[in-house]
Amino acid sequence: MTQNLDRFKLRIYKKGIGMTTCFCIHSSGLIAFVNNQWEDNIEDCTIMQSTGLYDKNGKMIYEGDILKRYDLSPQQIKEEGDKDIVQWDGGFNITFCDGQCSEIIGNIYETPEFLENL
Repeated sequence: MTQNLDRFKLRIYKKGIGMTTCFCIHSSGLIAFVNNQWEDNIEDCTIMQSTGLYDKNGKMIYEGDILKRYDLSPQQIKEEGDKDIVQWDGGFNITFCDGQCSEIIGNIYETPEFLENL
């Protein structure tokens, strides 16, 4: 049986620093590699888990990503919209076509303007 270890990947976001998947949790605090250098004592950041799924472009989908869906009928788009936010609620809210009929168009931290249409 093959297990999807991508589901255990994490990334962090800190305002002013940005998004990174290169970090470590140390006894002295969180240390992250951003802008070609190590930043230490990172506080007040958000840690997001991967869903283990990829969008139609092969990009890993994380909690907080905003997805544009391509698997909806015109009526569904009119009623529900064609965008979703990936959220954790005891499980990820991505069940539609394993992410392959969706595309990451941003995330709730770096592109909040996409939230206006949701």
